[in-house]
Amino acid sequence: MVVFTHPKCEASPLQAAMHTTRAILENDPWAFNPKIGIAEGPFAICVVGPSETETATAMGNTVNLAARCTESPKPHTIKIATDNISAVKKVFENDIWDIRPPELFEPKNMEPVKVVSVHRKTKRVTNFDYFKHVKEEVKYARNMGAIQNDS
Repeated sequence: MVVFTHPKCEASPLQAAMHTTRAILENDPWAFNPKIGIAEGPFAICVVGPSETETATAMGNTVNLAARCTESPKPHTIKIATDNISAVKKVFENDIWDIRPPELFEPKNMEPVKVVSVHRKTKRVTNFDYFKHVKEEVKYARNMGAIQNDS
C-alpha cells in the first residue's frame, strides 16, 4: 500500500498515484503484474499493535475502496475510483494503454462509485536497466548513511 498526502505531492495525490502506477507497470521486467487500485479521499494513519511490534497503517473508506478496486478479473488492469477521464488520459496517453469510459462499480459492502478502468494492452516493458537502478539506489543509501557495511 502506498498513500500520497496532499501537502507532500507537487501534483494532486490522484495524479501522483497514477504516475507511480504507470511507472511500476511500464517497468516490470519480471512480469510481477501487481494488482493496483486507486482511490482518492480522506483516510487515517494509525499506529497499531503492542509497543514492541507496533506498525503504522492507513485506514478508512478510501483505503477500503482502493483495495476493492484491485479485485479486477482481468490481469494488467487498474481501476481508478474517479469519473475524471481527462485526468486519466493525461497520464496514460500512449498506445500501450486502453482507457475505458467511467462505469458504475459496486464494491462489496460499499456505496457504488464511478471508476475508470485502464488496461495495459501489451506485456512489453520499456528498456529498464534494473542493475543500474539498484546501483544508484545503493549509492544514494550509502551517502545518506543507511548502509554502513557492504558485507
